[in-house]
Parts: sequence; C-alpha cells; structure tokens
Amino acid sequence: MEAAHRTPPNDRALTIDASLQTLDKLMNEKSRRWENGIFYQILVHSAQSVEFSMSTFPEHKPPLFKNTVGKLAFAAFSAKGKMTHDLSEAIPGAPVIEESGDIANANERLKG
Repeated sequence: MEAAHRTPPNDRALTIDASLQTLDKLMNEKSRRWENGIFYQILVHSAQSVEFSMSTFPEHKPPLFKNTVGKLAFAAFSAKGKMTHDLSEAIPGAPVIEESGDIANANERLKG
C-alpha cells in the first residue's frame, strides 16, 4: 500500500483540505502544544519542503549516493510507513531556519 493512499490512525483522509484544517487547529493551539520557536521552525521547514518539491531541491545527492545509501534510507522509511527527521532544521541546501520568527507569516508561507 502506498503512503499517499493510507488513512491516518484518526481515520481522516489524507487530503489538502484535511491538512489545512489540521494546520488551522494547530495554529489555534500552538501556545499550549509547543514553544513558539519550535512551532515556527516546523512551519518554515514544511514550507521549504513544499516550495522545493514544486521547483527543484537546492541540493541533490550524487547518483552513487542515491543508488546505495539513498535506496537503503528509502527502504527503511518505507518499511516504517513514514519519514523521520529533524523538523526544526532546514532542507539540505536551503537557507538556515531562524530559531524563532513570526508564526503567522510562517503559516501563510506554508499555505501559500
């Protein structure tokens, strides 16, 4: 089963609308759930992911890496059914994410 067709544990469909609704809910709860700096970094990291997926990623790994370590990493993520990485760090090759910033602007950037 492909990850894009899985239903999350809460039985909500994986759609853009559902994702935006979840994001709105998180924006309303942000002060109770995370430090604002961490929440800001996650929003910017997510925005970078979307932006680069629609253009090109700023740093590509060489073919040797993609065909060896990259395949092993993909197999591990695929077996888990999800990717795990530090959401407060920038996408490799992208600008560094500041420790804190305007959460509303970061949210609009992600939704943009």
